[in-house]
Amino acid sequence: MLFAAALLAAPAASQAAVVVGADIALASSTVAADFGISFAINQNGLGARYTSGVTDFDDYIAGDPQHLYSARFNEWWTAESETAATLWFDLGETLAIDRIAIWNEEAAGFGQASVSYSTSAASFGTDAGWIAAGTIAPVDNPILSNYGPEVFSLSPGAVLARYFRLELSGCPQPQKTSEGCALGEIAFSSLGDTLPEVTGADVPLPAAAPLALAGFGALLALGRRRRG
Repeated sequence: MLFAAALLAAPAASQAAVVVGADIALASSTVAADFGISFAINQNGLGARYTSGVTDFDDYIAGDPQHLYSARFNEWWTAESETAATLWFDLGETLAIDRIAIWNEEAAGFGQASVSYSTSAASFGTDAGWIAAGTIAPVDNPILSNYGPEVFSLSPGAVLARYFRLELSGCPQPQKTSEGCALGEIAFSSLGDTLPEVTGADVPLPAAAPLALAGFGALLALGRRRRG
């Protein structure tokens, strides 16, 4: 289902996006070591894995890679008393990032996240020096079921970034069996180490616009419009 009125232009064929995972992650709260934030970036819970920097992003998402609903050693969780949390991700190098894939944990999850980015190591783990990139609102996945990814486009279009911060709120989501915030997995879409040229129809949305959900169905719809 498409939740936003417009999508950013997809990357040109010569700039195929690849999946990139974070090298390091930090969380403002974690319930226990076996539910640490590392489990949201190490692909432990994914039924189909990717090779960071190699696997084609669109092909990977098209395969609807499912995340196991089993939580321990597979997902990140806060304590049950938490209704909000902050996450930081270090990609290891500065890249042109245009989208984020989120596997929103099914038994608690989060309702909304403000996304920001930076190229400065001084920002990592702090609240200073970040550039806003919009807000995402993932779906409330059915409990006790494996769950797939949602893809969100950055509202400024592709940005050069090494670090990302997600400020989570709305934890847990309404139809849940557990309290607190949780995340199954996160991955990023990289267009390489330089920004793509923007021409004509590829003009991005204003920076103040929210992130647009760019799931596989939405990408197909965009392709049909271009061919028509």
